[in-house]
Amino acid sequence: MWVKRELMYALRQDRFEGRIAPLMHRASDYDPLSWTLAQLQMIDFTRSFDDGCRDLLRIWDVPYTP
Repeated sequence: MWVKRELMYALRQDRFEGRIAPLMHRASDYDPLSWTLAQLQMIDFTRSFDDGCRDLLRIWDVPYTP
């Protein structure tokens, strides 16, 4: 319930436009939270922590050097 409320709040704020990047820590059914989550770029940490970090840094335009 609280995650859904926080998501709805963030989606209504102009200052968060283009800044919401959902992180997937473990497999879950996120459809009930909001139909908009499927439209956002999901960062998947379920397959590999390193890959998840690399994807998140890419979205934030932070250089990654292994």
